[in-house]
Amino acid sequence: MKRIWSAFRSAALLLLLIAATGCTEKSSPLVKRSELTVKSGEPVRVAASEGADEYTWRGLEGTDGIPFNTKGRILEFRAPIVQKRHTALFEIEAKFRFFTQNRNVKVVIEPAAEEGNDTSRENNASLEDKAVVKSLVLHVERTSLNRDRNTTVTLTAKYKDNTEKTVTEGITWIVTPKDAVKIEGGTLTALKEGNVTVWAKAGNTLSNRVKLYIYWEVDGHRLPPEPDPKINNATLLGVDVNHNGVRDDVERKVYATFKKAIERAVMMQAFRTEQAMLADPDLVKHAREWEKKIWKAINCNDYLNTYKNVNPLSRQDVINTTEWQFNTEERVKKYFEYDRALSGGVYSINEGTMQDCEFDIERVLEMDR
Repeated sequence: MKRIWSAFRSAALLLLLIAATGCTEKSSPLVKRSELTVKSGEPVRVAASEGADEYTWRGLEGTDGIPFNTKGRILEFRAPIVQKRHTALFEIEAKFRFFTQNRNVKVVIEPAAEEGNDTSRENNASLEDKAVVKSLVLHVERTSLNRDRNTTVTLTAKYKDNTEKTVTEGITWIVTPKDAVKIEGGTLTALKEGNVTVWAKAGNTLSNRVKLYIYWEVDGHRLPPEPDPKINNATLLGVDVNHNGVRDDVERKVYATFKKAIERAVMMQAFRTEQAMLADPDLVKHAREWEKKIWKAINCNDYLNTYKNVNPLSRQDVINTTEWQFNTEERVKKYFEYDRALSGGVYSINEGTMQDCEFDIERVLEMDR
């Protein structure tokens, strides 16, 4: 009985859906006029019936060179200037809650007047000035932008009669490098760092190009760009363009992995020490001295946990990320030379003190509050 009732209920719902669809189509046509005739240069406006969740307009035939909106209930554009009758065929797709409707709309465009009449020619020229886009002007509010931040973009169409109109739909955005930014509506979101060029196309008209610079900044600290791996790994010390003592690829990993300022401060101290250790030409001779310096970051972390009531990292966090620093054959080889120099020694572990932290503790803790 349950299975029979379920089948009956499904069939009833299906019949209701079909009935609702048919009723909507008969009682409320998607567009009241599926064919209209206009003159060259005249504004065209076709409104679909209300109630759909989404409307999409498409050009089927004869729409090349006609800038029109692709989204929204109302199709609006200015008829192009033609010397003979021209037909433009559009399709409207309306998505309602339970069904989708499609309807074609034919727009017949007539010449404004016959040639040979001076007055008509003047009228044609005036209409053409209003219909023809002279240029598209793209404006970006901020051209230097932090990663994941937004700014406003405006695209303005300038016509031959010197009138202007803000373009909001029917825009094709062109971005190089691809996927460096996302543009939705009038909002541009920065996604990838570097130099970016953005411009727009509406109809057959291209806008000016706008150059952007996208950077990555965290808590007021501007991160260096990701270095070229071939250049970065070609030498023992790699690339450090901001000269803060930490290799750029490692610094970026620290800021991407650790979200608290106190965590980043401890890790940057640890990697700064390891970078300086790699630079020591007499590393084997100074191995014991470097062992004490490397433990300072771990002791600093213990001090923060014990006396500042914060637990930024575990000791393993500091130790496990060592592979970020020693990531090439040459760097690993030098680390093993240091490690062998320490073999057989007996080393004590000291209690962490404030002096083990090589940064302003209170200032950094304030950033996390």
